[in-house]
Amino acid sequence: ASAPGNLLKSRTAGTGRRRIVGRAFIPLEVALSFALVSIATLLSQSLIRLETEQTGFDLDHVTIQTAPFHLLDIPLAARMELYHRMKNRLEQLPGINSATFTLFTPMTSFQLTSSFQAANSEPHPPEDSRMPYNHVGPGYFRTMKTSILQGREFQDNERDLSVCVLNQSAAAYLFPRQSGIGQYVRSTDKHR
Repeated sequence: ASAPGNLLKSRTAGTGRRRIVGRAFIPLEVALSFALVSIATLLSQSLIRLETEQTGFDLDHVTIQTAPFHLLDIPLAARMELYHRMKNRLEQLPGINSATFTLFTPMTSFQLTSSFQAANSEPHPPEDSRMPYNHVGPGYFRTMKTSILQGREFQDNERDLSVCVLNQSAAAYLFPRQSGIGQYVRSTDKHR
């Protein structure tokens, strides 16, 4: 049995060490709180800017669903057929105006990039020719309510993965004094 005085002294000594350790964490807690508030402020400003900025998409009344078909151990052609069947079935449901599929959801930080050039031209400097790209299905532009200035939407019966649609900036860069319709583009990256 311990004397009550000794027990009180040991608790007081431990509490003093805890106070010192606790005080040492106060600047860290303040710094982390400041960082979180700063990040939240930047995120809020970005969201407000996105609401007022023209993105080229009309996301009102758009529902995005993520199906992990990329995890299926089936050939790409079979996976593409699965996407097409799912899209066609969704469009038959009441209340669905249009449906499509895409590799990466717009306005996220996920994207693929590659170096592109017009097939019949000399290569541009690599730092100028890197462009983001995405794989999208038929009805993508109609579903996202994106205007097509020239050319056409992908068709339901198209399965050719070498067909592409260029945005206005890419078309002007790759084909500066001519229309991009009917032209050929190639990737200069070795993996493409």
